[in-house]
Amino acid sequence: MELSKQNIISMIGIIKANYPSSYKDTTREEFKIIVDLWYDMFKSYDYELVSSAFKKSLLKCKMPPTIADIQEQIDKLLEIGNSCDNEMWEDINSAIKKVVRIDIFNGTEYFTPEGTINPREKIQEIFNSLTDISKIFLGNYQTLWNYINYDEVSLSIEKTKFMKELPKIKEKVKVLKEMKQLVQNDILKIGNNSQK
Repeated sequence: MELSKQNIISMIGIIKANYPSSYKDTTREEFKIIVDLWYDMFKSYDYELVSSAFKKSLLKCKMPPTIADIQEQIDKLLEIGNSCDNEMWEDINSAIKKVVRIDIFNGTEYFTPEGTINPREKIQEIFNSLTDISKIFLGNYQTLWNYINYDEVSLSIEKTKFMKELPKIKEKVKVLKEMKQLVQNDILKIGNNSQK
């Protein structure tokens, strides 16, 4: 959700409630300048990120949080997000390594003490075990299989594409989960209505 000036006004109101001497003698004109400044500083971030950083600042600061305090928390949250994003790419990267081990026999069935192994089925299994985010990025198991032919530079390009598409993919996963929940709720309602 996009950050609004009303969100900033609410944050400053929370500061006023928690630190009663803050903004006590502020005129309307000064208050408008403060809101405009805060909004200008944080408008490039979404509301959820700024709100989380603001709440963390409230917990950490003994004095009323400043723009610098909130920005510091935003930077920390973004740093955590980037490391999580790298872990998501690792999900794909480790799957590629598993596929390489399976593809030793160039896609033909082979025998093990446990029985016959069909590489396509095994790679499909690996694909199915990936996170929803990885599955949406890859599209299907065939893409995963194709990655074994990529050199380091090509995989680095794919990682860059993944990182660039990640926010959209995360939003898609969120929407899909919400839709799934709505469908489940509708099914329960239908079931409850049919029992009456």
